[in-house]
Amino acid sequence: MVLVAARCIRFFPLHRNRYGNINHGLIAALSERWNAKTSSFHLPVGEITVTLDDVSCLQDIPIRWRLIAKPDIEYEDNIQLLQTELGFTLEEAQSEVTKQRGGYVCITLLKDCFERLLNRCNQLEQSADNEEDEEKGLARNACIKAFLFLFVGLTIFANKNSRNLHLIWLATL
Repeated sequence: MVLVAARCIRFFPLHRNRYGNINHGLIAALSERWNAKTSSFHLPVGEITVTLDDVSCLQDIPIRWRLIAKPDIEYEDNIQLLQTELGFTLEEAQSEVTKQRGGYVCITLLKDCFERLLNRCNQLEQSADNEEDEEKGLARNACIKAFLFLFVGLTIFANKNSRNLHLIWLATL
């Protein structure tokens, strides 16, 4: 029964691997050198991170699709996303989407947007006008989303060959 299930989900190569001799000393050494914050092993030769590709190669498990599929976003949806989530004007959003030829935003423009939103939040915080409460909430949410988009885009989903961030990550925040 287990073999049938393993074949159905293409994990059958794991069944062929017989780990009769487990080196408990190696397991203990690796567990001592594991850093949960960085999800890597700190060895005397340097830091080592085990990737899904490494496991695939070592265990002969086929990986055929992307882990996260990025759907295509239409031109108008990209513009609306920049307007509603980051407070871009219609002209700014159209200009950026046209310039980037799709669902991307330039990192420097996003940094400028974050600074502008942060300054606006500080201005609204200093004023005691109750009529601006709704604007405070919108500016605060946009500022938080801009920061998170920058943070996630520059760390987790960083593309070292580009100075742009894909708007799909903004849509998921």
